[in-house]
Amino acid sequence: GSVQGEVLQADMLLQIAEDMGYRGQSYKPSDLDDFRSIVTKSIADGNPVATVFPVDRETGRPSSHFDGRNEHAALIVGYNLERDTVDLAHWKRLYKKVPMKQLYDSMQTLPETREPEVYQRKGTSVSSSRTAKYSMVKSDAVDSDEELLFSKIPEPGSGFNNTLFLMTPDPEHERWQ
Repeated sequence: GSVQGEVLQADMLLQIAEDMGYRGQSYKPSDLDDFRSIVTKSIADGNPVATVFPVDRETGRPSSHFDGRNEHAALIVGYNLERDTVDLAHWKRLYKKVPMKQLYDSMQTLPETREPEVYQRKGTSVSSSRTAKYSMVKSDAVDSDEELLFSKIPEPGSGFNNTLFLMTPDPEHERWQ
């Protein structure tokens, strides 16, 4: 259901996990202690935890400011209870010693429901390794509807606000047979 690979709803991410042979579960921690408990138990069991938060594009760390374009996913791959920190993996890097409270607070600033996305044919380079056929644009900044693609309209409350994702191998899936 994606135009260009966007994941606009939490259930879409869980469906991707299922398609890949994983059992996906989402959690909405009730507070920082619940967040800490879910993260530490999952990682102690050998399962990194995926989360979504506004990212500071300069530091790669969770931001307290959501600007509508800085929503970002990462894996929580480690923790230190003495320091009350986590280690995040994203952008081909490991970001160590991120305060748990900073990440938890950042997750809270995301909207409950994602906005739909609009793409316009561009053909511009996204990176040195790939080219995009479409680039995301603001719908009010486009002169014509020609060459536009519209994402699905997310269901109310289906966004990534305060959500953790745990994906574990599903031994019943053909991938693991």
